Amino acid sequence: MPSPFADPIWRAEEARVVARVRAGDRLAGEQLYRAYAGPLLRLVLRPRLGDPAAAEDALAETFIAAFRALDGFEDRGAGLWPWLARIAVHKAMDVHRARARAARGCERLEAQAPPPPPETPAEALEALDEAELQAARVRAALSGLHARYREALELRFLQGLGREECARRLAVKLGTFDVLLLRAVRAFARAWEPEE
Repeated sequence: MPSPFADPIWRAEEARVVARVRAGDRLAGEQLYRAYAGPLLRLVLRPRLGDPAAAEDALAETFIAAFRALDGFEDRGAGLWPWLARIAVHKAMDVHRARARAARGCERLEAQAPPPPPETPAEALEALDEAELQAARVRAALSGLHARYREALELRFLQGLGREECARRLAVKLGTFDVLLLRAVRAFARAWEPEE
């Protein structure tokens, strides 16, 4: 990926700023963020993720990871840009993997949908008893979950709201909701102990 920061003057300044960040200078960290956030969003994250909110989340994760690992960064002549771009690519891949896991979890949960309506009164009573038993088991599994997980599952699956509406009601970005829902599905699966 070509560097938008190949100018030798910038490269010298970048080296000074990186040294200041390593020394704990927060203003230098903000300077690096201002220099690289826009290009990382525009050239790396938005093209890979499409969703602006997911790209913003991945950008935050990119900088968290970069600042944690900055002491290990070695400039091999190309500057900070390729290193940051590589971290951003990995964060975008993490978002795709989380989305895929959340989708699989949703499919498994949706597979628990009730069967078609019964045809005879006896089947209706039997189905009602089974539905009440299942509902009690679902309530019991949900009651043991963290409140945020329970709310995400209830909004998405019990109320049937779309992902965007769930994210809005929980006051989070869509990408954050997807990760929250994945964790909630996993917690529910651990709490759910099917009868043998």
